[in-house]
Amino acid sequence: MSGPKLAERRARAVGAPEEAQVEGLTREGEGVVHGGKTAFVAGALPGERIRFRRTRRHRQHDDAELIEVLQASPARVVPRCPHFGVCGGCVLQHLSPAAQLAAKESELRDALARVARVTPARWLSPLEGPHWGYRRRARLGAKFVRKKGTVVVGFRERAAPLIAQLRSCDVLAPPAGALIAPLAARHSRACAAGRSGRRR
Repeated sequence: MSGPKLAERRARAVGAPEEAQVEGLTREGEGVVHGGKTAFVAGALPGERIRFRRTRRHRQHDDAELIEVLQASPARVVPRCPHFGVCGGCVLQHLSPAAQLAAKESELRDALARVARVTPARWLSPLEGPHWGYRRRARLGAKFVRKKGTVVVGFRERAAPLIAQLRSCDVLAPPAGALIAPLAARHSRACAAGRSGRRR
């Protein structure tokens, strides 16, 4: 076996379980593990001791899945959304709001120092708004899924091109977040009526 097929097989290779300390976060909210080849672990938080498995190989890093949190971060919280982990709209609901704000500020500091190579003379306190119902704009996908027999409305799934089937979204400004399920139901009925009205 050679060429693209071999490369694809290596890319999809699943590694043995490993243990490590999480040292940082990516911009996509994945935990960063060093020691050997860097791995990005979805669901892991800085300061945690975890067990993980590499799932996809890349040249500079590996993608990995979280198997178990051996020592949790004090900033870890229970995600409020039942779709968390599947829906790609939010990636840090398992991190406390205060820690999320600190992580974003750290990312900005790093970008200014490493990319722009500037150091501000003074840092202002970060602006903080509501933790829920703050998102006023969003692009939702809608698709009729034949296997489910319904229209699915939601954001893209995390690390997948599929649309997550949402019932509601707490980060969308009211009343939009509560209208996802009724919207999906309305489109499902319209699709059903359209199919039944087709000539055979």
